[in-house]
Amino acid sequence: MISSLLQSVLPTRNASRVMALGLLLAIPFLSGCDRILGGGHANLDRLEVFLPGTSPETRVATWTRSGGWDVAALPTVSLSQDAGRLSLGVRVFDEDGVPVRLVLGGEYFIRYRLAPSAPEGVLNMSLPAEQLFFGDRALLVASGTGTTSIRFSLFHVNHSDGDTTPITVNVIP
Repeated sequence: MISSLLQSVLPTRNASRVMALGLLLAIPFLSGCDRILGGGHANLDRLEVFLPGTSPETRVATWTRSGGWDVAALPTVSLSQDAGRLSLGVRVFDEDGVPVRLVLGGEYFIRYRLAPSAPEGVLNMSLPAEQLFFGDRALLVASGTGTTSIRFSLFHVNHSDGDTTPITVNVIP
């Protein structure tokens, strides 16, 4: 409809150009991110994992784009303690060292997923996202004993703006 209206008002060559320009301008909005226009996303440069509610705060791992993880594994999850759950707080920093604001239901939030070829059945990945991710916190829920690995992702609206390298998660009885 719009195409035929433009073609009736503008010469054919100009109508095609206007349509092409309109589509190019719409891509960032349709994709949910305005990366093409040079803004609206954060580059994951450093990610810190800590145990929320501890005083003083207990940092358990730090990942940087240039150096990877500073530890081999996250704290062990025990099936017999805390119902096999481990709550982790997460802070993210961009390439300028500026903290990225992580908010449940906000523009940026943290997620994790199994690393490629990581063993399944150790963490419960079938729970709905709202039971595992809380903006700046993530909940590891054990479903069996063993070792697997996860990658944290900085989510922006509906896609990842960056992922960490894998880190090990051990689950004991």
